Amino acid sequence: MKKYQLILLSILTGILLAVAWPARGFPLLLFIGFIPMLFMEDHILKRRLENNDFNGLTVFFYSYIGFCLQ
Repeated sequence: MKKYQLILLSILTGILLAVAWPARGFPLLLFIGFIPMLFMEDHILKRRLENNDFNGLTVFFYSYIGFCLQ
């Protein structure tokens, strides 16, 4: 998976969480909104253990992008 795909997954998480916010959206989407982020984290951690491609702050960086979009 390429870096732009990881960024797209974090953006998708941010959009789904923003749409699902209980004040104006559909709260059950909150559970679905975390699925792209969990998929991204799983991919990063597997690659980190196998090839040592990513450092420890990579998950934080991509998660930060998703949470700032809310």
